Amino acid sequence: MRIGFPDRYGNPEWLSELEKVLADEDIELVAGAARCLLAHQKTEPVLKHVRRLAAAFGGSTETDMALANVFTILGPRAKEAIPDLVEHIKRGRTSNTHWVNSSLARIGSAAIPELTAAVTEGNEAQQQRIVSVLQNLGSDALPTIVELHGSVHPNVRNNILYVLSGKLDQSPAALKLLLAQAESVDSATANIALNSLSNAPSLPREAVSPLRRWLTEARQAPAASPLRSRLTLLMQAISRIGPDAHDAIPDLSALMTEGEQAIPCLAAAAILSIDPSHTDAGNVLIQSLDTPATQNIAVHALFKLGLRAQRLVPQLEKYVESATLPSRGRLVYLLAVCGSHSESVVSATEELLDSPNNDDRQHAALTLRWLDPRAQHLLPNLLGRLASPQDYARYHIVLALPFVAPDSKEVVTVLADLARNDPSLRMPALMSLAELKDKAQPAAEAVAPLLNSEPTYHLQAAATLVLIDPKSHHLAGPTLLELFERPDNPTNQALFQSTSLIVDAIALLAKDSEEARSRIRKGLTHDSVKVRICAASVLWKVEGQAAAVMPVLLEALDAGDASIYSINDVAQTLGEIGPSAKAAVPTLLRKARSVSIDQQSHVAKALKAIDPAAAQTAGYR
Repeated sequence: MRIGFPDRYGNPEWLSELEKVLADEDIELVAGAARCLLAHQKTEPVLKHVRRLAAAFGGSTETDMALANVFTILGPRAKEAIPDLVEHIKRGRTSNTHWVNSSLARIGSAAIPELTAAVTEGNEAQQQRIVSVLQNLGSDALPTIVELHGSVHPNVRNNILYVLSGKLDQSPAALKLLLAQAESVDSATANIALNSLSNAPSLPREAVSPLRRWLTEARQAPAASPLRSRLTLLMQAISRIGPDAHDAIPDLSALMTEGEQAIPCLAAAAILSIDPSHTDAGNVLIQSLDTPATQNIAVHALFKLGLRAQRLVPQLEKYVESATLPSRGRLVYLLAVCGSHSESVVSATEELLDSPNNDDRQHAALTLRWLDPRAQHLLPNLLGRLASPQDYARYHIVLALPFVAPDSKEVVTVLADLARNDPSLRMPALMSLAELKDKAQPAAEAVAPLLNSEPTYHLQAAATLVLIDPKSHHLAGPTLLELFERPDNPTNQALFQSTSLIVDAIALLAKDSEEARSRIRKGLTHDSVKVRICAASVLWKVEGQAAAVMPVLLEALDAGDASIYSINDVAQTLGEIGPSAKAAVPTLLRKARSVSIDQQSHVAKALKAIDPAAAQTAGYR
């Protein structure tokens, strides 16, 4: 038996019956009843059963997911369940440990003492699992993780170093620990710490001095010595610092001329991450593309530089024509994002769509949306590929269609059919229809039934319907506006992929409705950072009051765990705010050094609108 979606039932008698269901032996049924009750603010009856619900993890994936949804909604209120959830982690018996982990993460810092006690009592496997939980508890758990480093199994210590490398902007103690471990007399420990530093999203200025010292020691070490082998990691770590590492440029410049094999190429890439205008470094990196031994390294170095490599685009054009260039798809994608829409880029994209290499094919599909109508002649080819479920690039092709052929009625028909009949491509089809706005109005009939679909889709379906059919506001409006009043739940999954489209749709609803704006303001304090971003972005579009939304946007921009999904949306709104968002510039510059090229493009656009001088200095033209 299944309990229907929570928002379908508000009858008091029905809710009273659901309270009785909480005592049922069918845990999946109990979880469904709990979600229904929580959706209608009936919290107390559910809290009486949290320990029983927590103990029930370990069944089917569907049941564990349903239980996790209950704990996601309850959050810190479910702290009585902590002992049972920690016991699951210790035993490691639950095949779907992810759902137990996420439940503890939603309960939050109240779980730290019990998890800490479990670490000290546990074996290596238990310690690894518990550290994985602690890392999901945010900045509150960082002091505990740092403190645990010296008292756990050696392999767990290494894992802690990797965990902390992603949190250095939140914990000076974490940076201090990593730098100390990188100087360890144990070479294995030192290399793991250095590897963690080299993979950090970004490093603060305080890391410059020790890294320069170690770089000098490695440069002076004999060839093939263990110390010399640290050069690559050291250069990668320095590149994570950005402009604050300017003092390291002379050391890196020396390596461009005295290094062996790939060292000059990596030194050049590190210099360009510090100073994108450095001419000699640019020339060395370009020359590395002419040598088979360093081609792949050079392409990946350019790919990491992203938009900071814009100055080199004219020199890079000829290399996309080389059919033997490794990782060619990445170079083509880089050039397109940097603004190159030349015939060679378009031709290479078409050719790479048939590449046997999955990475090349995927990046060719990603390139399509940056080419806009210049790739319109590829439309028959692209539509034909959608008929093959085995085509690795289908998802990205669907997302590219509104950019490749924005006026095609055939595209609207195809997207409507995918939204209606293909669950694997339903989400990108809905997003693409939303991009087309009123041009996709004929698809409204296919989209409307999805308002009653499973939570994964019905939020995006509502946004799409509002954007493509003005007459549908009364149908889709309630689904969108209740987002700000409902506890966090799977409905919000659509926000991971298409917040900007959902923002546009809700802004249309709120434009002339104070009642809608009042409901949206509740979202500024929502448990979900995605919902807070959505609320702030809508209110900016509708009311234009920067002071009211900047605190939310700045907090979201700095949220390490959310940045992967939210940075595009936050950057877009900050860019719309313009110079009044200047407080965000330091964080935007730091984030830009560690995000993907696509995210970098959003950050660069925001920086140009907020502080053109800072954008220029950072290498964003």
